[in-house]
Amino acid sequence: MRKVATLSFVLVLLSSSFLWANGKKEEAPMTTNPSEISGELLILNWLTGSEGETFDAIDEAFMAKYPNINIKKTNTSSGGSDARSGIKTSLLAGDQYDLILNTWPSLEAELREQEMLLPIDTFWDQYNLGQYLNASWRELGSADGQTWAMYFLAGNRSGMWYSTETIKEVGITEEPKDWASFLAMCAKLKDGGYMPVAIGAKSWAQTEWFENLLLKVGGTEAAAQLASREIPWTSDVVVETLKKWRELIDAGYVDDANTMFSNHWDTATDAVLRQRKSGVTLMGSWINNRAVGEYGLTTGEDYSFMQFPAIDQAYASTASIDGKSWLMMSGAPNPSAAGLYLDFIAGPEGSAILAQNNFMTPSSAAPLENYDPVSKKAVGLLADSEVFFVLDDMLMPELSAEFRSGLQTFLADPSDASILAITEAWEAKAQSIY
Repeated sequence: MRKVATLSFVLVLLSSSFLWANGKKEEAPMTTNPSEISGELLILNWLTGSEGETFDAIDEAFMAKYPNINIKKTNTSSGGSDARSGIKTSLLAGDQYDLILNTWPSLEAELREQEMLLPIDTFWDQYNLGQYLNASWRELGSADGQTWAMYFLAGNRSGMWYSTETIKEVGITEEPKDWASFLAMCAKLKDGGYMPVAIGAKSWAQTEWFENLLLKVGGTEAAAQLASREIPWTSDVVVETLKKWRELIDAGYVDDANTMFSNHWDTATDAVLRQRKSGVTLMGSWINNRAVGEYGLTTGEDYSFMQFPAIDQAYASTASIDGKSWLMMSGAPNPSAAGLYLDFIAGPEGSAILAQNNFMTPSSAAPLENYDPVSKKAVGLLADSEVFFVLDDMLMPELSAEFRSGLQTFLADPSDASILAITEAWEAKAQSIY
């Protein structure tokens, strides 16, 4: 059964064109005694809300343990929009950081190409991070024989979140496992006065639907081939994916296009879990943290999620996942403090804070019993899934922008002619970049 190996294979394909012309990148000198490490640790972290508060707690715990180190955190967040623009603007302005929070393999590849990253192998070995993060996770953050990223969060991006009260109210007694039963659930929700599906298509969240449908229509192999340019964006599997999505639109199970375009992922989530106007929303596992921290809901009682339903039974076990990692900058003013921070995040103290705040971490320092019921469900489902990293996060920014806008066009006009024009535009953009 292919799991993380699928991710690694695709990321190797993604990063293979970013080889260092002059061999391996030199690592920063390291102070090995934690008691000798001091000064300011500069971190770029774009998370906000309850997610940001969780990292505030981690930073405070770190500084309490290492009082000679002071964390200075910069947030370049642009609300519900893609944070990459804020990161790039800051770096272009010459701002210096020791660590940057990242979730986009394509951005990592760009920064490597520009020689803006330091490999972290010395830190990984010095602190024996392998005791917490297995070889697959190190491989996921590696390229060209060196380790560049430490993945410390993993998320299930194939979960459709719902209010248990809403589902109960319309008479749904079990989560749908296939597309036909999912459509039947949508019909019950609509008959009960709810908009069945909330999609926030103002920026990027519409990509979640395409990516999960693609996995269920063509499997991880099709997604890998699309990411690595082995098949064009005009392929039958891409067209079939859009047509399957069209079934929801034609049935009136999603909002009108203007409503979707006015909503980010967070407002779509609000409509499902806070306002209870909609039935389900497809989004990453960070919704678990939001539901507890911002909505005041009880995990596993007031809300839960259902895994994206099967379409082709051959690909029923596929799932989309994301991950967040730390990248160390080549101009890091305090790399020793940064290495110590990596050890803290991956180790028992940092992992415990993450688990207590409803985040899933691949670190073995956070045993399953530390998790809430919803996180346990997500971890269990991923353990039995053939996973693939979020496709949009793997695309170069120019293609990602075309991908997102094309999906917005599709939501406004899902006709065959529109699908043809959209897929041809995607392929033209891909050919102009790769």
